Amino acid sequence: MIMEKIKKYLRKKADIKSIDMNEIKQYSKILSSKLITQDIDLIIGLKTGGYIPSILISKKLNKPLKFINIGRDKKRFFGIEVEKNIFLNNIYMQLFRKSQKPNIRSFNDDGIEGKRILLIDDDALSGLTLELAKDFLIKKGAKTVITACLIIYDDSYQSDFYAYKTKRSKILFFSFNKMKFPWAKTSKYYNNYLKEFNKYEVSYQNNKLERNYYDLDYTLSNTNSTFDFIFGYLKLNKKVRYYYNQFLKKVLSLFFFIPFRIRRKILINSQFKGLKKIDLLDYYNSTYKNLFLNNLTKLGNKILKKNNSKSILLTGCTEIPATEISKIFKFKKVISTTFNYKNGKILSIKDDTYGNLKLNFVKKEKDIKYRYYNDDSFSEDKLKNVMDEIIIVK
Repeated sequence: MIMEKIKKYLRKKADIKSIDMNEIKQYSKILSSKLITQDIDLIIGLKTGGYIPSILISKKLNKPLKFINIGRDKKRFFGIEVEKNIFLNNIYMQLFRKSQKPNIRSFNDDGIEGKRILLIDDDALSGLTLELAKDFLIKKGAKTVITACLIIYDDSYQSDFYAYKTKRSKILFFSFNKMKFPWAKTSKYYNNYLKEFNKYEVSYQNNKLERNYYDLDYTLSNTNSTFDFIFGYLKLNKKVRYYYNQFLKKVLSLFFFIPFRIRRKILINSQFKGLKKIDLLDYYNSTYKNLFLNNLTKLGNKILKKNNSKSILLTGCTEIPATEISKIFKFKKVISTTFNYKNGKILSIKDDTYGNLKLNFVKKEKDIKYRYYNDDSFSEDKLKNVMDEIIIVK
């Protein structure tokens, strides 16, 4: 009875407030609005405190998400597990927190190198956990790491960004955090948090960032953007070479026992070698671009109206005209067959992306779903090892 009265008095004196899940959403929204102008490639949430805030913020900012698990040994004070008592927990942290260094328990560091990372936690006192994670990510090759917390206190570690800043309550020589998160075992909302946790876990799994890849020929357009393009150019500008390559194409078709990829490479080198890049670009702009647009498939017309800033054109077609076509759709990137050049003239194929060779140019990243639209389920069958979903366009 006396202990209950003491606890009640201390709670009132410390002015401690339990935060519910609705307030967590509100703080996450405020923090997202402050981060929207930042250059961020990847969000990393610190478990447990940064788990739900990072899911909410990654959705708002539409950024891929990972988690890092950092912990300390279980805190005990004269044999008592202090997490279960808010006052002992606060006293313990101020007396022993800095001497009890955190350690990284688990993290998948794939796809970290060169990334601009946002590191999220619920709050920070000493900042040891955030600084440990930050140093670790920099050593793993991250380009930059910025820190963000839902709440910070005026006398504690100052993260780069925060949603709300407040003072801590003081009783005698000790300071107490005013805010108690719903995932704290002493929170009155803890049971509600446990019930909602699975919902957020499912939400995270179902809302991984999607990356769409699109093939070109007979997927976005009914033209062949290698052979229709080059034969059109040769017929208009170099008739002798045009007829020679038509003959070569028929001869190569007789050698069916030679893999098509090799026959294709021989024909492309014969067609393109010695041609000036600037002349091919002129032909694309004056003639082929309209031919391509007039022959868009249903999917091509649909994609033309979409925001494709996250999508990639993945094609075996040659870089001219593939690179120019990608600009029509405003794709983030184009992966295509490229050439070696000398003095503006084509020498030979540099990187071939025909069929399964595309596999060499697709780098799998965690926390991203890969969807590939194409018309070929045979020569590109190995791409199923990378793509989460392959949609064959009829």
